[in-house]
Amino acid sequence: MSTVVMDVINRISKSVANPKPEPWRMSKVNTIGEWGRQGDIYIEIIKKPDANLTTIKGFKGQLAEGDQRGSRHILDPKKVIAYDNPVVSVKNGPILFVKEDTEITHPDHGSVFLSKGVWAEITYQVNWVNDAVSRVRD
Repeated sequence: MSTVVMDVINRISKSVANPKPEPWRMSKVNTIGEWGRQGDIYIEIIKKPDANLTTIKGFKGQLAEGDQRGSRHILDPKKVIAYDNPVVSVKNGPILFVKEDTEITHPDHGSVFLSKGVWAEITYQVNWVNDAVSRVRD
């Protein structure tokens, strides 16, 4: 067999061994505090924050920083209002208010559907090494 054919067979075998997870949904039916994970980000249903929030100007819909494949946790920015998290730490990402049903997509992880009216907080997986904390990146 040619190396091209073997490459294709190997890629198919690996994709079957590690299939992309099924999509899942978070809606107003979920209880505040319920959460789910998409790779290195966590999405938690929260109540509407009491604090005055600052809108993220120029939000493009990407929830994790970076330009590599693993950073591609993306949703339609027109369907949410993204706010800076008032709690500043390495693990805290934006707070979202979902204006219209939307989907967080990723090339390697199952999609997460967020329903209209949901408030959600994005947090990041962290790693502790020698008393220092850093964000884990897909």
